[in-house]
Amino acid sequence: MLKRIWQWLKGLFSSLFGTSPQSSTPSYPPISWAEAPPLADSDYEYLFRQLLEGIAHGWQQDRVVRWFEGMKGRTPLAEWAAWLRRFGERVLASPALNNELGVRLVQLGEQTLSVPSLGEIGEVAYSIGTQLLDRNVSEPIWEYEGPDAASLTPPHAGGEQISQEAAEAETITLDELLVRLQQDPNLVQLLAQQVGVETTDPQVVVEALVNQLNAANQAANNEAEVWFNQGVQQDEAGDFAESIASYDQALEIQPNLHEAWFNRGNALSQLKRFEEAIASYDQAIAIKPDFQEAWYNRGSALSNLGRLDEANASYNKAQEIASR
Repeated sequence: MLKRIWQWLKGLFSSLFGTSPQSSTPSYPPISWAEAPPLADSDYEYLFRQLLEGIAHGWQQDRVVRWFEGMKGRTPLAEWAAWLRRFGERVLASPALNNELGVRLVQLGEQTLSVPSLGEIGEVAYSIGTQLLDRNVSEPIWEYEGPDAASLTPPHAGGEQISQEAAEAETITLDELLVRLQQDPNLVQLLAQQVGVETTDPQVVVEALVNQLNAANQAANNEAEVWFNQGVQQDEAGDFAESIASYDQALEIQPNLHEAWFNRGNALSQLKRFEEAIASYDQAIAIKPDFQEAWYNRGSALSNLGRLDEANASYNKAQEIASR
């Protein structure tokens, strides 16, 4: 459960970058720069957080370049680089851990270093990001499991590669979370705002986080059940390919749903995709080792492939479980 708390916290901190927890992509107001006053540092940060949110949702280099091009009428790129240096000084001076921000800044650097007009911004962003990540290596950090956590080496840069172990986080206990909040009033205030409690009491904030996690887990479980039931109905109608897709949706939400793995294996067997069926039965058995029906159906799939010794071993295991 604690691991899922941190996975949920990762999503919550994503909302600090300018979107609500319900939104899947960042949204922006219509851009109109006519007679607009100069940007304050807070304006730069607001816009920059939206850019980082876009990167978090998969923006590639061309989309990032277009974003900066769209901003050129509002403020020169040189001003962006100057603000980013000021932003970096402030972030690096804070004792708060900013591992996910570091990852996003490194991503931004990787995507802009090779663009001549954005090279300076890319260098500054990458420098800030790597410093944030480097100082967090020896300390427990919130989990980050995105695809960019494995290798963060900028193009045209000779710096050392940041290993996956350095980018991954340790799971910490609720007591350790409470200590973090007690040590960082700014973090308490941010989290309290996000979970909707009007207090700076760390204990109350932690309780609110857990309550929201439980609510989110229940909603996810309900969604997985809907997909599972749809798969069962499709099985009954003989739509086996469609049922497999529904079971996949359920398993994406609840990977340990052994009934979904079992039903998926049965649907694959109906389509004579026996190797894949065996893999699904194996998943069901790994979750529930005494799953008699999975052992028996696994034997049937092996028999259809002519692997009779293995099939007999599965049948024997099913019989052993049944006789207990």
